[in-house]
Amino acid sequence: MSEFKKYSSIENHYNAKFLTKIPTELKEQKYGVSEKLDGANISLQFTPYQPMKVGRRGDWLKSGESFFDIWNTLERYKIHTNQYQVLADLAGGDITLYGEIYGKGINDRIDYGPEKYIKIFDVMIGDVLVPTAIVDNYYSVYHKPFFVETTIYDNLYDALKVEPNYGRLSEGHVIKPYASVDYLSSGSRIIIKKKTPEFFDVEKHEKSGQKAQEFSVEILNLNEEFKSHLSENRMIDLFSKHGKMEEMSQMGTYIKLFFEDAKDDFLKNNSVAARLDQKELNAIYKDSGKAAKMLRESLCR
Repeated sequence: MSEFKKYSSIENHYNAKFLTKIPTELKEQKYGVSEKLDGANISLQFTPYQPMKVGRRGDWLKSGESFFDIWNTLERYKIHTNQYQVLADLAGGDITLYGEIYGKGINDRIDYGPEKYIKIFDVMIGDVLVPTAIVDNYYSVYHKPFFVETTIYDNLYDALKVEPNYGRLSEGHVIKPYASVDYLSSGSRIIIKKKTPEFFDVEKHEKSGQKAQEFSVEILNLNEEFKSHLSENRMIDLFSKHGKMEEMSQMGTYIKLFFEDAKDDFLKNNSVAARLDQKELNAIYKDSGKAAKMLRESLCR
């Protein structure tokens, strides 16, 4: 059997630490929003001239192994799976579809109807995930009912504002770049889930003494504004007050001085930020990497 490739983990929309790490240019591209179905994660892999393999979240299923009646459910989707087998045969390489089996008898928190259903939300060719735009325009063109529907927004800010609304109770939706598959420098994929309040993991947050805070688009915008205060001119002014940084051991002291000066200036000039609590301000100030890079470069001049 081929090596199993587990689907990407998905970050919560209120995770400020994650969102502020997304580079500005990636926030400003188009994003696709699709429904997050309340079911069980599956994968279907098509290898040239080999039987289709079926996986759950963590591994491949053995032939006939019970998993939410997946085998009988797949019988109703043979027109789709057969065509993907043909595509794999013609391409001479693996095609993996990631999706969800949902409906009657699976979680039962949402009434999807009297049967079990399958929807696909991502396609992998070989080891590479395919952008949603290509999936929409090619892989799902003859299989629309087999794929989740995607609504396109101009940028991440607009996509994060959207409240899940599918004409019935929904677990929420998934937000990801539309024309590309993007990753942070840490290797984490840029893919975000926004759950409806009924599906918040309340018990987990109560145990940890934390509340699931909504990540405000306002805070995301304020973070961008704060970053503009970490400027070359501010660094030059800092050196004029405290002397030029001469060695790497001074980095911590200078980063603190640089940040405190930028924070003071930012709060003086922004009445909205001045009213926020410390946790919200911490989310805004997440950009020590930029300050450290500027100071390191100054040592080489």
